[in-house]
Amino acid sequence: HKVVMQYDLESGEVLSVSDKSSNLGDRTANNARNQKIREGQIMYKCEDCGAEFARQDGLKAHQRKHTGEK
Repeated sequence: HKVVMQYDLESGEVLSVSDKSSNLGDRTANNARNQKIREGQIMYKCEDCGAEFARQDGLKAHQRKHTGEK
């Protein structure tokens, strides 16, 4: 069982997580999503400051900085 994670070096956000034991269908879907992220087709933008994130969970974590929530 091996997990591979890809990070954005500037923001530290996790771009993708690959589980080497997952089935081919999962990997195909992840590859398609990761390709869209690389091409900039999927972006989540902070309405407060304009910061952009490839994943919605990255945006949610960032927005907690604005609210002071942990």
